[in-house]
Amino acid sequence: MKFLSYILFLLFLLTNNISNAAPDAENMNRDQIAQVRPNDARWQGLVREAFDRRNMDATYILATELVEDRALDRGLRQMGFRLLEQVALTPHPEAAYMVANLYMDQQGGFYNRGQASVFYDVAAFCGHLDAQVDYALMLQDERNPEYNIPLALDYFKMAADQDDLYSIMEVAYILKDGPEDVQDMAGAREYFSRAFGEFGQLDAHKELAEMYHKGIGGAVDLGRACSLYKLLADDADLDVATAASAAIQYAELSIEGHGGDVAPEEIIFYLERSLPINADAYFVLGRLYEGGRLVEKNLERAFLMYAAGADLDQGASVLRMAPILEHGGPGIVANPVRAAAHYERAAELGVEGALGARLKFKARQRRDGADHLVQSKKRHT
Repeated sequence: MKFLSYILFLLFLLTNNISNAAPDAENMNRDQIAQVRPNDARWQGLVREAFDRRNMDATYILATELVEDRALDRGLRQMGFRLLEQVALTPHPEAAYMVANLYMDQQGGFYNRGQASVFYDVAAFCGHLDAQVDYALMLQDERNPEYNIPLALDYFKMAADQDDLYSIMEVAYILKDGPEDVQDMAGAREYFSRAFGEFGQLDAHKELAEMYHKGIGGAVDLGRACSLYKLLADDADLDVATAASAAIQYAELSIEGHGGDVAPEEIIFYLERSLPINADAYFVLGRLYEGGRLVEKNLERAFLMYAAGADLDQGASVLRMAPILEHGGPGIVANPVRAAAHYERAAELGVEGALGARLKFKARQRRDGADHLVQSKKRHT
């Protein structure tokens, strides 16, 4: 990958003037550091380990404590910071991550975004999970000069490989909704499947249901979609609106036979449970009563379902009421004026097919008006 070559080159540049990437008595004042805590045996031991034995872990602790002690003068803190940078470039992922955070701290006295990127890069490349995530977030933010979605994706993938759920989901969403040059629906489906399968992640569950339903990122699998919708509908932790929507999707797929051997009572139960949270349930129930499917045919009951949905501006219910009002039926008195109003309202709501239905209705009205005029003339001749 391009960023891998970049990291190796960067490490070479940064270490080119450091003889062995360890504390050097020529540029680090050992005695001055030792005098910070002259009577502290632990501190003196750290100084010996760092400068005499070149122990990187001891050096890291020593440098960290120097940098974090705000009571020290700036010269000593700066000395500790440079020492920490040398440790970071050995490379030492914890030290590199700390240096990056210090460079990002606008109040700490070391602020430098460009250098922060360098050390996040070093720590992330060395496998530091927090650095991988933080650097990816920096690259993902379009307000930052470092903005680079493909590179952010690479680092999120690194973190995802360490089983970081947040990064798994970020990879999935970038592959699904990111710029065209990184979109990969099959990859998104794979990462959502991992988040759901390994962690039970709820948002991944919802995304997968839709992907299987619509064939996004792979083949349509309505049986799998149906089972996922049912799990969502029954999830007590899910918000009621999403659960209601999932219940309707489960019911509709089950009506078409994709849920296996599902009893009609169960389908009706899931639809009625969604009322009045989701107005789509009124339309689905209306269709069942109008067509006599799963339930006894009952146009009046269907009309009441459609009317309840229409009161909530459920477009399909508004449109379906129009022809019933136009022609009437068992228990329903024809009312062309109300029918016209429903055709108009459906068109205003942008319901698919409403404009064409409205034009046909008007044509029928003109034809019926002309026929009525002809019959009237015949009666008077």
